[in-house]
Parts: sequence; C-alpha cells; structure tokens
Amino acid sequence: MRTIFLFAFCALILGGCARRDNRTQDEWLKELDSPPPKEAQFPDQVSLIRLIANPRDYADRYIRVFGYLHLEFERDALFIRKEDCAQWLEPNSIQIGISRNEIRKKMLSLNDSYVMLEGKFYFKHGDWNGSIWNISRVEKWPLDINFVKLEVQKDGKEKEPNQALEPTSTAVTPPANAGDRASGTRGSP
Repeated sequence: MRTIFLFAFCALILGGCARRDNRTQDEWLKELDSPPPKEAQFPDQVSLIRLIANPRDYADRYIRVFGYLHLEFERDALFIRKEDCAQWLEPNSIQIGISRNEIRKKMLSLNDSYVMLEGKFYFKHGDWNGSIWNISRVEKWPLDINFVKLEVQKDGKEKEPNQALEPTSTAVTPPANAGDRASGTRGSP
C-alpha cells in the first residue's frame, strides 16, 4: 500500500513539473531574434519595487523599469540600487533573460550602470522575483548617481562643486498686500 501511495505521489510531482511549452530551443531563439510585437511599443511603466512586491500583477506584460544593470555569467540582473548589487541582495532584483543580439551588445556596453529597460515580464513562483525576457529596448539612464553637478553663478559661469559661489542677496520680496497687514487694514478677500 505504501509503495502504491509513493508511486502515485511521485507521478503527481513529476507530472506537475512537466514542461507546458512544447517549443524547441530553436523556436525560442527565433522568437527572440524577431522584432518586438506591437504591444511592446507602449509598455507599462512600473517601479522596480512595485514589480518585486506584486509580480503576478505584471506577469506576461510588456513593462518599462529603471534600475542598476549587472551582467555576469548566469547572474544577469536588474537591481534597485548599485549598493544592492554590491551586496548581491537577490530579493532586490529581477533576473534578466536572453535578448536579441543587438540588444545584448548594447546591454554589455551598459553593464554596471543605471538603465531604462523594456521587455516582457515573466513570473513563475520560486524563480527569483521574476524575469524580463524579449528585451526590446535598453538605454542608459541619465540620472546616474556618479554624475558631477556644476553650480552656476549669477554671471552664468560654471563653478566646480567645492568652490565657493559669489555671495548673493538674501532679500525676500514682500507680498503685494504686506503693507495693508502692517497698518491693520485688510484687503478685499
């Protein structure tokens, strides 16, 4: 009786692990090399934090996210912050899947930088926080944390961040009806 129960249990487990998608590897690669479908033209912009918190809400949808891209053998990921990548905080990341060749080359040139990424989000319980495949667009995000901000003086010349600016007037222009309040009269409401 135990062997029958054990056999039935194993059959259920193995049956549940069967692959539902019957496409071959060549068919998958052909889909990746094909141009993105029309639905990818207007992806849903979503915060990476929201995507990690509610992955089922965005499953099988084209999305646009912003994050820190890190590419490493079998550990391609998009992190919330650079510091999360440095500590490899996997709960703060989304896995990045294989993409078209021209996009892959661009991703390699943007490795370890903040990017805007568009692609199809897939979620399967137990698979990180989900993954983004069929990437149709990746761009360097211009608001990189490591940028140097130049301050502008009154005369329009730029100064380095650590140089002192020329003193400016701290006078505040009073509101138009400030004199009325001082004299005790009220203006019309």
